Amino acid sequence: MPRKGSPQRYADAIFEIAQDRNNIADWTTNLETLVSVLQNSDFLDLLESPKVKEEDKMTAIQAVLSGEDPLLRNLMSLLTVRNDLRIASAILDQYRVAADEALGQETADVTTAVELTNDEKQKLSQALSSMVGKAINLNLKVDPDIVGGFRARVGDRLIDGTLKSRFERLRQEIGTN
Repeated sequence: MPRKGSPQRYADAIFEIAQDRNNIADWTTNLETLVSVLQNSDFLDLLESPKVKEEDKMTAIQAVLSGEDPLLRNLMSLLTVRNDLRIASAILDQYRVAADEALGQETADVTTAVELTNDEKQKLSQALSSMVGKAINLNLKVDPDIVGGFRARVGDRLIDGTLKSRFERLRQEIGTN
């Protein structure tokens, strides 16, 4: 089995290409597309199967990413050949760090109980931006278990305004009295 590649090395190489082509933000979207496509377990299984010919894998990649940047198709082909498909999400994470720094922004990983409206997204982005002093790029996830509110991680900061955490703090206070 081939050695696993370094997500940082891939991210650095992609970032260098994106800088040269002046499309740093576009590559964030490209990598998000890659990660999204690989969340289809049937497609991932096909690309990782030793029983499927490499030529058939490349044809499948071309078909699935036909409307995408040719370099993205090349990246997926390279990850397939090197058996590195499962590090795509880590590549995206590493790339975001470099892209955010270059663009003078930060990514906020935000979890909410329900899907946010565009207006709510904008207000949240502005509020987080004023807290950190940089433009904010929202990476949203819905988790009904948090009941209400939101949890945001911006760099090494964690902002927990969820009802679930408030209930837990209240439970602890009641338990200690």
